[in-house]
Amino acid sequence: MTWEEMKRHYPDAWLLIDFSELDATLQVVQGEVIAHAPHKTDIDTELLELEHERIAIEFTGATPEEPAYLLWSSIIEQCAMSYCIPGWL
Repeated sequence: MTWEEMKRHYPDAWLLIDFSELDATLQVVQGEVIAHAPHKTDIDTELLELEHERIAIEFTGATPEEPAYLLWSSIIEQCAMSYCIPGWL
């Protein structure tokens, strides 16, 4: 599914995306939506249970209060999640 399709299908939602393509600015171009929720904390909970290698967390509505994330499994393996991504644990 493309990013534009995701925005249309899941308006004003946080998405947990197993991305397959990024553009030059590291924005999601295409991928599979693994989970969606109106609140980011729900997505954070889902993320802790995943073992995918290329994950993005994006918001489809107006600019969110919290930042979006783009993760590679090797980054997570190199540090404790509570240090690299404050507020998760």
